[in-house]
Amino acid sequence: MSEGFATSAAIVISCIASMYFFDFHLSLEFVIGSTLVIIATFMYARYAPAPPARVVPFTAAKTYV
Repeated sequence: MSEGFATSAAIVISCIASMYFFDFHLSLEFVIGSTLVIIATFMYARYAPAPPARVVPFTAAKTYV
């Protein structure tokens, strides 16, 4: 969950920095797009598929003669 928060914070901070340094003006498309990205990030972090089970290779039993 913290990686979703970090991603969201990075989007917001970079937007504010762009407004200050590059005279960026917010548009409706940018707000909608960044909102969708933030929502998708939180959804992926919450509903990410479980990692596959670790497969242990079969080793033949040692034969004692």
